[in-house]
Amino acid sequence: MVNKKVCLIISIGLLISSISSLATAQQLNSVMTWGSNEYAQLGNESGFSREYADTVEGTSGAVSISGGGMHCLVALSNGTIKAWGTNSSGQVGNGTTDDVLSPDSVVGISSAVKVYAGYMHSIALLSDSTIMAWGSNNSGQLGNGTTVDTSIPVLVNGLNSVVAIAVGELHSLALLADGTIKAWGDNTYGQLGQGTIDSAGIDTPVTVLGISNAIAIAAGDRHSLALLADNTIQAWGWNAGGQLGIGTTKDTSLPATVTGITNAVKIAAGGKHSFAILANETIKAWGDNTYGQLGIGAAYLSSDTAVIVPGINNALEVDGGWHHSLALLSDGTMKAWGDNTYGQLGGNEIIGERDTPVVVVRVENGIAIAAGDEHSMALGIMNAVEEKNVVCKCIGVSLASSMVNNNIELLTTARQKLDYKVFDVCGRVMLSGNNMIVKGKLNINASQLKQGVYFITVKTLTGNTQFKLVKVL
Repeated sequence: MVNKKVCLIISIGLLISSISSLATAQQLNSVMTWGSNEYAQLGNESGFSREYADTVEGTSGAVSISGGGMHCLVALSNGTIKAWGTNSSGQVGNGTTDDVLSPDSVVGISSAVKVYAGYMHSIALLSDSTIMAWGSNNSGQLGNGTTVDTSIPVLVNGLNSVVAIAVGELHSLALLADGTIKAWGDNTYGQLGQGTIDSAGIDTPVTVLGISNAIAIAAGDRHSLALLADNTIQAWGWNAGGQLGIGTTKDTSLPATVTGITNAVKIAAGGKHSFAILANETIKAWGDNTYGQLGIGAAYLSSDTAVIVPGINNALEVDGGWHHSLALLSDGTMKAWGDNTYGQLGGNEIIGERDTPVVVVRVENGIAIAAGDEHSMALGIMNAVEEKNVVCKCIGVSLASSMVNNNIELLTTARQKLDYKVFDVCGRVMLSGNNMIVKGKLNINASQLKQGVYFITVKTLTGNTQFKLVKVL
């Protein structure tokens, strides 16, 4: 090979296929993300979606993870919380409403044991069995007696014996130690279980009617589930896709029994679909299946009663996103199915959908999973992968560029300093800086870059970010 670096211009906006040598060292107890990154929900600052799992820096010591609409939460072993992603309603909890590209600390919490992310709000369960909430509150989903958003965690009113939380798009649930359930937030479809419908919402916790022996709870977009001590399931709220599993698609504002399940041990809910793990470690699913999110091998065929997800007989956990689903298996590996527009299934491919479970690559010894709307999370060990084909989606405005004396030269009409970052195809920051424009050129010293493909983000003082792909040989 000629000992020279060459910069090749590749059109921005195209789907680029390239070869990348990925990290070879396994990382213990890593928080991993994949899927859509349009709103920085992968936590790696790159802005590029990703169809395979990779680690999130700054989350060492994670014990609980949760994926929201377009943000992520991680509780650490020291009781603090890290969060990132879209933050327009303060759902990251760092005291601002600015989007957060990489993990930042949630303010005012030092004793969190679990975290729960809704569409645009967040909740933490504390070690004293109370809960704090932050983010969007337009329907009272924070439970603090107001409908005012907050970027700083606030105490949820009147709860001090909470053992578990579940959050939907605009409503929240709390399971108490005595087996009863509290609910608050949006009640447009009866998802609070009050026997009534209230589009204005309820901003303080109220008791779900008719349930006194719950052992687990789950919340979908606008429906709610409870697992009872006798291993049956109750469901209530929105039912347009059959997500209540009661044999109809009619909404109900009171808990109703999910048909055909008497041996459930865990439950979960997605956008308009629901799951139960049975005592024999198989999974049953019901509800909307437009994108194959039930995993039953028949996309577009929804079901208002529970059906077996084929090919899984050792499930430990299951979770649902907006249109996709995840399962953690007893051997520590993962499977996923449903919508894959952004690579949220983690199979190292981007296709429209998968209506049966596929293997999530790069994840082993998993101990937790979480599905966001169009992104996914896992806690466990990341596999080493070498010389793997990686597809990257690049967006932005093309700039002319060239390579001179190991410098990347970007031609620009800007007349001030420009902030820049150089990423590899895995989204890792390789170079960054703030350089003056000299004679219409931004010069970046590339002597430290090894052979490979890199993306450059350039941010002007007006906030416009442009993406350039360069190839160093």
